[in-house]
Amino acid sequence: MNQISEHVYIEDEFPGVVCGALSLSHGVVMVDAPLQDADIGVWRGRLANLGGGVDKLLVLLDTHLDRSHAVQSMGVNILCHDKAEIAVKMRANASHNRDSQTGAAWEMQNLDTDTHDWNPDFTYSAEVALYWNNDPIFITHHMGSHLAASWLRYEPEKIVFVGDSLVCNQPPFLAWSDLDMWLDDLYLLQSDAFADYRIISGRNGVLGQEDVDQMISFLMAVRNEIGGLYAQKHQAEAIESAVYRLLDHLNFDPQFSCQYRQRLQWGVTQYLLHHSASDTSATK
Repeated sequence: MNQISEHVYIEDEFPGVVCGALSLSHGVVMVDAPLQDADIGVWRGRLANLGGGVDKLLVLLDTHLDRSHAVQSMGVNILCHDKAEIAVKMRANASHNRDSQTGAAWEMQNLDTDTHDWNPDFTYSAEVALYWNNDPIFITHHMGSHLAASWLRYEPEKIVFVGDSLVCNQPPFLAWSDLDMWLDDLYLLQSDAFADYRIISGRNGVLGQEDVDQMISFLMAVRNEIGGLYAQKHQAEAIESAVYRLLDHLNFDPQFSCQYRQRLQWGVTQYLLHHSASDTSATK
């Protein structure tokens, strides 16, 4: 576990997502959860050593299985956006075919996804502030990367957790996204409002403004590719070609080539199903 500021910690050794924690006078606010049940106990043990208040709250930055699969085992109250239920149902409907390969971390672990139902204890619509010491923690809705995506911001220590809104050296998850809104979220990260912030990616840990620039460039390439796919007669073949071109924009270890190709292929295919041609245009 790495301490990145006075009260903020991150853990990047578990498969799935980077987990976070804010140890405050009232208790510990956790950001996302380990993917596997076996890692939950390890994570909870490390959090118990932080001291501070006794209360605990888990904030989920979206409903992706990589961060929500084992949340029930955390044994704490869960806060997430109020569109979480819709997002979970959409995912279930799209993933009814168990042979679907989405390129997510949970698929590499052979996990049973049918036995981990959960419901949030608290939800919010636009923004919520948690007062667990003298300074608020803000959780805000940023639905570019996911229908129920949230950012967690702690202004005193200039930290913002952005989940899957920003990833580096791997393709993002496109299936439940809106590219125009996503770009707006990234432009916000580029703005003066976050100029001095340390940005915590749900996949990479601490990232910087240069990573935001690269993500914007990649999403613009994605939007251009998708804009040309709607009218394709042989769409499956066109998607496959577009995926290979998009992978050329990224710098990653070749051992992940198959996983990342699956991730992009699934994401682009689902994006086309969820959006009309007028929603995504290369001229925007």
